[in-house]
Amino acid sequence: MKHLTKVYLLFSFICLILSFSSCQKNSDAGPSTAKFPASTATYAEDKGLVNIDVTLSSAQAQDVTVQYTWSGAAGTYLDGDFKFGTPGSIVIKAGETTGSIQLQIIDDTQIDADDVVTLTLSGTSSNAKPSAVATENAFALTITNNDVAPTDKLQVDLVWGTGTTSIDVVNLDLFAQSGVTLSNNQISSQGSTYVSSQATSGFETLFIDPAATDQDYYLVVAYTSGTTAVNYTMTLNGLGYSNSTATNTFAATDTGTATFFGPFSKSGSTFTYTGTRQAGSLTEIIARFKVKYGPK
Repeated sequence: MKHLTKVYLLFSFICLILSFSSCQKNSDAGPSTAKFPASTATYAEDKGLVNIDVTLSSAQAQDVTVQYTWSGAAGTYLDGDFKFGTPGSIVIKAGETTGSIQLQIIDDTQIDADDVVTLTLSGTSSNAKPSAVATENAFALTITNNDVAPTDKLQVDLVWGTGTTSIDVVNLDLFAQSGVTLSNNQISSQGSTYVSSQATSGFETLFIDPAATDQDYYLVVAYTSGTTAVNYTMTLNGLGYSNSTATNTFAATDTGTATFFGPFSKSGSTFTYTGTRQAGSLTEIIARFKVKYGPK
């Protein structure tokens, strides 16, 4: 009888272990799948902070790291329109199924087309994997412009960037200079500053008013700080101009130098390029000279 009891107890113990093991196995969902629950969204430029959700198919016992990349049609300077809270990755805490990519939209004065930023899930930690479904693995965010061209002055916008690298690694400044003179195809005098824009958030904007003195001006883009190559675009709007642009690049070694665009003649409320350029066009550099940064 005692023998049978021992056998029964042993059998019961084995069944309990097997049952527990089976239960553990059934509750282990295995690696989770990360995805965007929505594939598109549209926000105005003045929206501010935006949270873009990323979800897991099942909660995990450990934190899940999700990596992402971004791209855009104007990827060389888009970073001036927004900033990521945590560039490149987010962490979804253990036991949770949702995390958010934080994106700060910058409400600037720049007059530009709507921006479309595409986020793509590029990788995860070992306890998860990105969705293989295209509509779940990519998210398209449209940022609509809320600025209009002035009718009573000339607006000059400067935007720049370094691809997908944070815009904070470089800084450009924008100046309108008067009294600039040339000698033997070199800048002999940088003249004086009529107006400038020296912010540090990926864009600069200045205005030239019809009340300004009638004379020649140069628009000057200066590479103030940084150690990397920078692409930039300058755009003119208002008083005879509509999205007239010039695009150029500073090399990594150009820190401390400036590029002069001009001469730019003002007469009353009329602003025109002189020399070899047609009025209303700014499709290439009229005069490009490297000088030590900073007006005299």
